[in-house]
Amino acid sequence: MKNRRKVFICIVAIVSILIVSTVAHVSNAATPTKVYRIGVSPLTTQHEYYIGYLSGIRKAAEARGVEAVIVDPRWDIAKQTSDIEDFVAQGVDAIICSPVEPNGIKSALLSAREKGVPVLVEMTLIEEVRPLIGKNQYEGAYLAGVYAGNWINEKYDGKCEVAILSYPYFQNCIDRVDGFKDGLKATSPTAEIVVEMDGQAKMETAMKTMEDLLQAYPNIRAVFGINDDSAKGANAAFQNTQINPEDVCIMGFDADEGVRKLLRGNEFVKGSVAADGDIIGAACIDAAIRAIEGEDLGDWVEVIGAQYLVTKENVRELYPNEN
Repeated sequence: MKNRRKVFICIVAIVSILIVSTVAHVSNAATPTKVYRIGVSPLTTQHEYYIGYLSGIRKAAEARGVEAVIVDPRWDIAKQTSDIEDFVAQGVDAIICSPVEPNGIKSALLSAREKGVPVLVEMTLIEEVRPLIGKNQYEGAYLAGVYAGNWINEKYDGKCEVAILSYPYFQNCIDRVDGFKDGLKATSPTAEIVVEMDGQAKMETAMKTMEDLLQAYPNIRAVFGINDDSAKGANAAFQNTQINPEDVCIMGFDADEGVRKLLRGNEFVKGSVAADGDIIGAACIDAAIRAIEGEDLGDWVEVIGAQYLVTKENVRELYPNEN
């Protein structure tokens, strides 16, 4: 009788252990791994660069198993500020922001960071808000300067008047100007930058600015625009002159579809710096995850291998499906 009782007690104990173990296993299996939610605020969702960049964000988010919450501030600093505040209220795990206006959005980003949300800035430097994620703007523009310098050497034996259409409000635009200047100087030191003027980074204002510059400096034959709208505006200004397109070299930045079309035609634009949105978007998602998990990313996360020069010579090879 005693032996039977002992056997019964042992069986009950074993069954109890199995039940507890099974319940614990089921409980653990039913507890999902937390999916990070990352708020993404670009300048706009309509610009060609940001279309490519956001495509990269979505692909990388899906591949890494995180959720990218993308909003469109539509170049409006008030809306971007409100969107950042909404991200914090929604409890996102990190924020990636491409500032509409660095000084205007800084307080909202600092406030988010103070509330424990990691904040990462894409492309445009904001003092006190780190890290900055992006390709090296200086190096990209340096490529454009080298191309222009070699063109000047071949066309004008190194003697040429050069203009720059700048936008001296964003650090990335300042870096582009510096990079172009140094690339030009390294290859064609006798070329002369005769004027640097704010073209406001828009095609219409850049066109008017370039028209005025051609009145004051009629011998300008090379131009650097800090973005493609500036380059397209300069191209339009030269179209209203009697100057042969073969005698002018305009360099842009972004290599958008409009500039690529000019590169395939007999136009004044000769090249532009392109960016790979998939690489940049993936780098941003990766950095956001690392920041969420507590890694110190420092001041700058440089995106390597994301830019290249598109020129009249290689545009058809790089974009064979475009007309």
